[in-house]
Amino acid sequence: VIIQSKTLTPMQRRFISILAASPNLQISLEKAQDSLWPQASRDKSRRNLDTLLSRFRSLLRPLTEPYSISNYLVVSCRVDTIEFRRLVQNGFTHASKEEWWQAGNLFNAADELWGGCFALDSLMDTITYDDCIDLRNEYLRMAECWAKFLLSTEQYPEALKLLLRARKIHPAHERLTAYLYHLYIREYDSDNAKQTLANYRNALHIQGVPEHDIESRLHSVISSIDI
Repeated sequence: VIIQSKTLTPMQRRFISILAASPNLQISLEKAQDSLWPQASRDKSRRNLDTLLSRFRSLLRPLTEPYSISNYLVVSCRVDTIEFRRLVQNGFTHASKEEWWQAGNLFNAADELWGGCFALDSLMDTITYDDCIDLRNEYLRMAECWAKFLLSTEQYPEALKLLLRARKIHPAHERLTAYLYHLYIREYDSDNAKQTLANYRNALHIQGVPEHDIESRLHSVISSIDI
């Protein structure tokens, strides 16, 4: 059964994102209530949760026949964020052994799953916010590792696609910017190389980085020699 987040209500997306961020996909009723309705009374938040779960079951029931879900929220599921983390971690395991073919298969599968933070409308919730930041950092670590290998083996089209996607996630990431800049230099694409530096400078400005630090970071990008 596949349900895309766009078919869910904002509150249903918040609930799933909190559940996905919880260890072993388990969360107590009290914690769910406090996360979803922090200002409501205990009785009110419990009624809200019961209603939410009831509507969730109604949504899932036609998709899970002939199985009954009267006593369950879901019968079986794969949350993409959890599968993403599994693929990335297994990819790092193979990369550490320089088993790049296996690592590449796993990293590419993880990249295809990437959809950003699960519930952008719940970022004020501490659980989902922290999980979203962790998820983003996992993607960036994967992109840095895999891009370096792709560049070293001159797989430039694949590296470019990955780096451009990663730049959207973190425009001020120094190492990924350096990879992208030097990729363009290798391809004799001076216009895009200059634009990469300009985009990086702008991203640092937006973050409030002092001008002298910006110049230092730009120099680091340009002078990188281990790429």
